[in-house]
Amino acid sequence: MIDVRIAPAVAAKDTALVHELAGLVNRVYAVAEEGLWADSAPRTTPAEMAELIAAGQIAVARAQERIVGAVRIQRLDSTEGEFGMLVADPAHRGTGVGREFVRFA
Repeated sequence: MIDVRIAPAVAAKDTALVHELAGLVNRVYAVAEEGLWADSAPRTTPAEMAELIAAGQIAVARAQERIVGAVRIQRLDSTEGEFGMLVADPAHRGTGVGREFVRFA
């Protein structure tokens, strides 16, 4: 079972979590965007990830308490929103992580 929840704002101060999420995003995007950017530019930084968590914009997927993915969800106005920076741990692809994120968003 995959559990998706918005990371609480206080989690922005959890250095280990912030680095784990930023690292996961950067590892997944390094493969997905290979050759698109000069010098393998990172997709995010721990500082940006902490800001997004503090703003209530990062949802985290867990399976058996292990982080298996993350996505940024942003409300644009009262009726519209968007999501992006969606990543699934390569070891958990094909298990429904992306589907759960779409459902959650």
